[in-house]
Amino acid sequence: MSVAYELARCAVCGSADGRELATPDDVRAEVEALWAFHTRRLQPGTPPAHLMDRVAFSQHAPLRVVRCTTCGLVYRNPVERARELEASYEDESPTMERMRALHDTQRVAYAAQAARLTRVFGRRGVGIEVGSYVGAFLVSARDEGWRFSGVDVNACANQFTRALGFDVHDGPIESLDAGHRADVVAIWNCLDQLADPASAIRAARRHLAPGGRGRGSPRTTCSASPAGSGSRRGRWRGSSSAWTFASSAWWATCSSRSPTSGRGRGRPWRSGW
Repeated sequence: MSVAYELARCAVCGSADGRELATPDDVRAEVEALWAFHTRRLQPGTPPAHLMDRVAFSQHAPLRVVRCTTCGLVYRNPVERARELEASYEDESPTMERMRALHDTQRVAYAAQAARLTRVFGRRGVGIEVGSYVGAFLVSARDEGWRFSGVDVNACANQFTRALGFDVHDGPIESLDAGHRADVVAIWNCLDQLADPASAIRAARRHLAPGGRGRGSPRTTCSASPAGSGSRRGRWRGSSSAWTFASSAWWATCSSRSPTSGRGRGRPWRSGW
C-alpha cells in the first residue's frame, strides 16, 4: 500500500527550517544494516511474523531526517499524514503467539524501567502508560507495586493486555476520560511515533494528579535514565505537576503556562536519531 507524505514543521517550536541529517540513501543503508545484523543471528526458517518489531515495524522507515535549526528537535520530514500514521498502528492484527513472544522479550528491559521509575518518583502509586501495547511494562510495574492502566490505539493488543488483568483504554490519550487521574503518566519508546506528540503531552499533563509527574522516552532510546545519572533532564515546572524526559539522547523543558509550544521559553526539546 502506498503511503502519502506531507512536509512537516517542528512539533516543538513550529519552525519550518531544518538541517538535513540523514538522506534517503542514509536511511536505506541503516535499514539494510539492520537486516544484515538479524540475518546473521536468526535461524533459517524463522517465521516472518517473528520478525515484526525487530526487522519490520508498523511505521515505515523515515524518508529523510532533519534537525530543527531553531530548537534542535530531530524529526522526520516529510512525515506520513496523521490519519495514515494512526491507521498503521490501529489496523495491526498480531497473532497471540507473536504478542506473547514480544511480551516475554520486553519484560527484562521493562523490569529495569519500572525499578528506575520507582527510584525516581520515590514511591509507588497509580499510573497510566500511553502505548501499552502487549503489556510488558504494565506487568513489570505491577511487580514493583504500582497500579498502572494502559492506553493504546490497537484493539487487538489491548485485548491481549486485558487478559493479563489490566484496564486498557482503546484510543489515544486525548480520548481518555477526563476524570482519570494518575501519579505518573508514562510514554515509553513511542512519543516520536505519535501523529501529534505535542497534543499527547498536553493530554497527558491533564491527567496528572497534584504532585504527579510524566515520564517519557522516544523509540531512539531504550529507557529513561534515573535522576542523578548525569543525563540532561527537563520538566514542566508548576506547583502541582511536572513532566520529565530523561535519556542520553532526548530531553525537554516547557513552561507550565505553555507546556508544549516552547517558543523560546526555557530549553527546547531535543531528540537523537
